[in-house]
Amino acid sequence: MLQEDSSIIVPMLDCFSNLHLDDMLQEQVITVALSCIRTIDAEHMPYLLRFLLLLATPTNTRRIISHIRHQLKLVGASNVWTTQQSKMKGKSVVNNTEASILDALRTSLRFNKVICQETLNELKSL
Repeated sequence: MLQEDSSIIVPMLDCFSNLHLDDMLQEQVITVALSCIRTIDAEHMPYLLRFLLLLATPTNTRRIISHIRHQLKLVGASNVWTTQQSKMKGKSVVNNTEASILDALRTSLRFNKVICQETLNELKSL
């Protein structure tokens, strides 16, 4: 259902975050959430990333970080950027969606040492 209608992903994630799930169900929710990375609307991506990284445990952090790295492409719309750049005449313009995604990642890295360490390990393996 989540892959068919991406508009319900954020409310569903909110519901799941309020439930006390056992480890097996939590892993299933994480797997479903990871599968939504490719289909979710860009403006909802920060919520999905926060949800995934809040559920990260020492046993699943590597899988979550690796999947996010492989699936998430921060490329922005170059034609929109070029249009805005020409309108601003030299002023730097930041894509709000990408900024929100990066802020979600930054916040998660800042408050969770395990996520930070696994992200560094993932970057070292490049």
